[in-house]
Amino acid sequence: MPFSNSNTVLNVLVPELKRNLVGVKYVQSRTSGKKQWEADFEGQSLSDQSLPGRDGKGEETLQRLVFIADPQRCGLVLKQNPGSTKRKNVTTFFEALQGDVVSNLTKPLQERVITLHFESGRLLLFELFGAKANVWLLESSGDVLEGFRKGMPTNNPANQPPSPSMSGSEHPSNGLPTNSGPEAPTTQPFESTDACEAWIKSSRPGFPREHLSDLIIHHSLDQKTPQELATWCHQVESKTVAKPVFRLLEDGSKTLLNEQILPLQTQQTFGSIMDLLQAGPPPKKGPSKLEEQKSKRIKALQTQMKRKKGSLKNLESTQQTLQRADQQEQFGHLLLANAYREAERTPQGLSCINTFDQGQEVMIPLKSTESILENGQTYYQKAKKSRAQAAMHSERQDALQRELDALENALSQLQATHDEKSWKKWLQTYDHELSKESQSRPYRPITLQGVEIWIGKGARENDECLRLSHKEDWWFHARGVAGSHVYIRHHSLGGQPKPSAALMDAAASLAAWHSKAKGSPVVPVSVTQRKYLQKKKQAAPGEVIVRQEDVLDAEPKSSTQILATFES
Repeated sequence: MPFSNSNTVLNVLVPELKRNLVGVKYVQSRTSGKKQWEADFEGQSLSDQSLPGRDGKGEETLQRLVFIADPQRCGLVLKQNPGSTKRKNVTTFFEALQGDVVSNLTKPLQERVITLHFESGRLLLFELFGAKANVWLLESSGDVLEGFRKGMPTNNPANQPPSPSMSGSEHPSNGLPTNSGPEAPTTQPFESTDACEAWIKSSRPGFPREHLSDLIIHHSLDQKTPQELATWCHQVESKTVAKPVFRLLEDGSKTLLNEQILPLQTQQTFGSIMDLLQAGPPPKKGPSKLEEQKSKRIKALQTQMKRKKGSLKNLESTQQTLQRADQQEQFGHLLLANAYREAERTPQGLSCINTFDQGQEVMIPLKSTESILENGQTYYQKAKKSRAQAAMHSERQDALQRELDALENALSQLQATHDEKSWKKWLQTYDHELSKESQSRPYRPITLQGVEIWIGKGARENDECLRLSHKEDWWFHARGVAGSHVYIRHHSLGGQPKPSAALMDAAASLAAWHSKAKGSPVVPVSVTQRKYLQKKKQAAPGEVIVRQEDVLDAEPKSSTQILATFES
């Protein structure tokens, strides 16, 4: 919770706001950004008019109430004589209040809600709830006329019974709360400092949170029981609201706690809560144009490197593919040597002595529609295909590794740039090649058993995939719903006219997953070859005419699930 947004700070702030705003006239409010609203008030406050020599006819002063709705620094601050009210490129708010005079300012004791009351009966309601922070203009009936940001009030003062409000002399001394914390023992100390801190945050929402760890250690608060801690917290809150000390600490943080309660080094002490809220280092400037461009390139490089590493991971099975090729070739040799044993084959296959593995017995699976000799030839073909896949994988791995090394070098050089000269030198050396590299592909590629599969990224990307694909590629798409086009690339099938049943099922599952029907247990998927698709000139993005198709019922599965299945 930001310092200026805490309930204790607001309880100290409200009397100051009330002294300065009651009796002044609303001029205008505006914003030049999404998270900051400011309003100008003109005239002498009631406290000014009560001073000697002030009769309400003297020179009118200008005050600016600034409301910050950013969750990291949410709060209110009042600036005296802030300068010109003219602003360019601003949006104005609450014109119905122009000329209206502030008649009162209220705040429920335990709520982060402040209400400005006007003589017309209208209200300005401030809710300081972090991400939900907002200010609304309300009629006296409670109807919302206008808001700074979207949303509706959580606490509407017109719809709630009267509650205690803060004035210039009031402070929280109305007794202890009955809540002793969630699931906290009432007679035993806390188990740890973390448990003590969590209890304070949940049970004492109004207690200052800026330096809880320091307070717990210095006062040994974790050694107290919840009831003792509640008493201590209540006393600190009461003393702080009644007699705050406006301290800017050496580390740049702020506090209202005196040095006896919080013994941290003080950099400066101020005379009012307003001065403290406005103190501290100037706001950080935004990144320079060079830093923005550098950050953009770094992010692009990291994205490209992530893709390369993912592709390399998909190709890690090269060694397994080679081992599978060796085994398939051995099975081919053994079947040719045992072709005469046709009568001994069983539904499970043919049992042979494996001369390639120290004479161990091995069961070789056989296709029932082929003879032992034909099965041997089939195993030779499988071994040839596996070696071709492994060679393709190895070649692709080498290329990917070279590309990844180049990207890592470019990133290292980019991170070392520190001025305009080194930045321009980096651009001349790397930017052209990286621009070509970073051109986004219209598909996400994955590789299964050496076979390349494309998954279209969107409707327009589906059209681009259609343009890049080959007429013999196999195409998959969930029937009757929007989704990605999925292709099995024919050139990676090793000369086979059609993908295996397992690959067809995998591609259909991917098409089902990347569709509007992914939540269904089973999805019908259209399957055909690219040559049976037609794209009309006036067709919507991604829309094609299918002249011939088969249909597979597929269970939607992600790429990760598919890859895990094939690896196992």
